[in-house]
Amino acid sequence: MLNYTIENCTDCGDKVRIINHLEDKRDFFAETDMEDYVFSRSGGYVQQFQSILKMKHNGSIDQVTVFPSVLDGEHCTHIQHSWIYDYTLSACEHLGEIYLYTTTYTSFKPFVNGPFYSGAKFVSGLHIMEDILVLVDVDEHPEYSKRHGGVMIFAMNHDPFDPEMFDLV
Repeated sequence: MLNYTIENCTDCGDKVRIINHLEDKRDFFAETDMEDYVFSRSGGYVQQFQSILKMKHNGSIDQVTVFPSVLDGEHCTHIQHSWIYDYTLSACEHLGEIYLYTTTYTSFKPFVNGPFYSGAKFVSGLHIMEDILVLVDVDEHPEYSKRHGGVMIFAMNHDPFDPEMFDLV
């Protein structure tokens, strides 16, 4: 969508109606918060509850990607962008476990892969560099020391025929 307007929809419940420049109306669930932001060559990416907004440098929205939510109530909190391969990596929490999603932007339409189980309980930091993913897993309240955390290092596997996308190193 290049041009869009957001319309209040009284009969849609929790949904928001977006009308693009072709007058194509679409209803979808939307959250008005920003969990995380990462810069990119084309502008940046905003991580929302279960969606990603691709932004332009002038602050306008270039693209909206809604995750295919297979886990009810999943909450995405962190995002990173790979400058080399042009994909984003999102960390999402569901029932005390962290799942990872990759979203590729190399084609015309974004494609979401996931969820992939990480084994982490909480994410305080997420970083990617080429094919290496570093996930910092510490307790949400480290001053209480309820459990030990750590740094998890994954090697990313881009083979579409291999079921394991992330290999713990």
